[in-house]
Amino acid sequence: MLAVQDLWVRLKPSLGGHPIVRGVGLQLQPGERIAIVGESGSGKSTVALALLGLLPRDVMQQSGSLTLDGEDLSDAGEDDWHTIRGRKVAMVFQDPAGALNPVLTIGEQLVEVYRAHDDRPRAEQRQLAVQQLAAMGFADPDRIIGLYPHQMSGGMKQRAVIAMATALHPGLIVADEPTTALDPSIRAQILALLVQKSEADRSSLVLVTHDLAETVRVAHRIAVFYHGRMVEVGPAERILARSRHPYTRALLNARPQPGQRAGELPVIPGRPPLPSEQFPGCAFAPRCSRAGESCHKTLPELTEIEPNHAYACHFPL
Repeated sequence: MLAVQDLWVRLKPSLGGHPIVRGVGLQLQPGERIAIVGESGSGKSTVALALLGLLPRDVMQQSGSLTLDGEDLSDAGEDDWHTIRGRKVAMVFQDPAGALNPVLTIGEQLVEVYRAHDDRPRAEQRQLAVQQLAAMGFADPDRIIGLYPHQMSGGMKQRAVIAMATALHPGLIVADEPTTALDPSIRAQILALLVQKSEADRSSLVLVTHDLAETVRVAHRIAVFYHGRMVEVGPAERILARSRHPYTRALLNARPQPGQRAGELPVIPGRPPLPSEQFPGCAFAPRCSRAGESCHKTLPELTEIEPNHAYACHFPL
């Protein structure tokens, strides 16, 4: 189980000290899948990196509580994370080409995952790698294991990255916009593969995405981020059908719809705020048509008004 409480991530004082993530709390049960959505700059990827201890320590400072399977990782050092990554938690990055070493074969990189965490004979590790690639849908894993990344398509590379992330059956998989660089026809396959692995291993999944359509295929819950805060969180079907925060509704309205003509796509006025910008009230108020005087003066707290559905808004929909 994953439990995050009052997570703050700030730039170091020498870089301005501005908060990137502001007091986020998140809990995830085994086998549960949650999608984190929001515009660029909302803090989504920063949260994802924090879950694996990958924040650049020379740039950012992290505070709050992070617990995985009952183990407090708030003060974990790099040696601790080296043991945890791959075995308990793993990440699928946005760019598979950048995540793979171009001078090593896929087999060498996948076997390295096993070598980092156990001392089985190399032949057995290679066989495990072949089996893992077969589980990713590769019809000829014995050939794939000898390929270099440049010999593979984008979808093949992303499946190889997922094979590495799930090789040791970690309890938590974090996928940071894993389909952004892929064709639409391949995106659905990659998402289905992530769900398949989550269900087979009963692992939790955190999907970071800017595409709300992806959440329908994957998530049990959706968490909506704005200016580093979680402004709405709840069951996926409820968020998509009956969102209460104006920002969530604006994101949903901005999705292209079947039969929609050019020029008809609604947009959210204004721009997302910078981390350096401070607001005494709701950060979305300058862009919100429902904002009242209290919205500009008082920060709304994230409150569970309905069962399992929480939102931070003075004037919810």
